[in-house]
Amino acid sequence: NDEDDTGGGPWMLLLSSQGKGKRIALDDFKQQRRGGSGKKGLGLYKGDRLAALCLTGMTQQQQSGETAVSDDTTVTETTTTTTTTTTTTTVGSEHVIIGSQEGVMNRFDVESIQVQKGRATKGVGVMKLKEGDSIRDITLLPAEDVALLPGSN
Repeated sequence: NDEDDTGGGPWMLLLSSQGKGKRIALDDFKQQRRGGSGKKGLGLYKGDRLAALCLTGMTQQQQSGETAVSDDTTVTETTTTTTTTTTTTTVGSEHVIIGSQEGVMNRFDVESIQVQKGRATKGVGVMKLKEGDSIRDITLLPAEDVALLPGSN
């Protein structure tokens, strides 16, 4: 089975020009030296191409590059004990906003795109396009901004 909806990210969100998309774990792509040969991330149909990619599922800690640490010190008669706790708060569900060459826009929850393990998988349909139209760009609306929108729960 090439699909796995478990785990907390981070993921790469890949979109093809023909409206296919997938999330794949960032950990599947190890850092390489400059000039490395890279690894395939998205299988493409003939005539299709990678149109956009972005990172999603980052935690607040990963986004800021900082570690949230709290120290609790307990003093007894003869001993001092220090406990250090690291907390990572997961950012809620971001929304994806996709735009096509013809100016058509689509917005949806990023979690509606399945996490796929196989790097050669072609993804799922994320936007129906008219003939001659193609995906132009993508942006993420952070979860904290989604929560401020009217009608968001």
